[in-house]
Amino acid sequence: MTIKVEFMGVVKGVREFEWGTVHNVAHSQRKKDEQGNWVTAGYDYIDVICPEKYTEGDLITVVGRLTTKRYEKRDGSQGMGLQVRADTVTKSGTVEYTDKRNEAAVMETWPTAKIGGELELEAPF
Repeated sequence: MTIKVEFMGVVKGVREFEWGTVHNVAHSQRKKDEQGNWVTAGYDYIDVICPEKYTEGDLITVVGRLTTKRYEKRDGSQGMGLQVRADTVTKSGTVEYTDKRNEAAVMETWPTAKIGGELELEAPF
């Protein structure tokens, strides 16, 4: 039995092979917070296999068949990934990606840190 899926996500990586292209697509997990507002609770990363090539940052809608893939992790343990063999892929736009979570983590640890700009090579100690 085939599991059919349809989802929207952002292309995070592209790998090309003779038989097609594998796009690593981030799909946001959404939930309501205490105030009833929708917030992002995390991300699922799904490999999408299709003949077309999209670029990093493309916002795409995928319709296809879900499969799982077992693989060996770098530490030797077994892992499982999600793959979709796409029947159709439609580009909806492009997303400029900035990872605000990393900036927020730096500012939480070092409130006086200067994000961006010139790199200071003098050690503060």
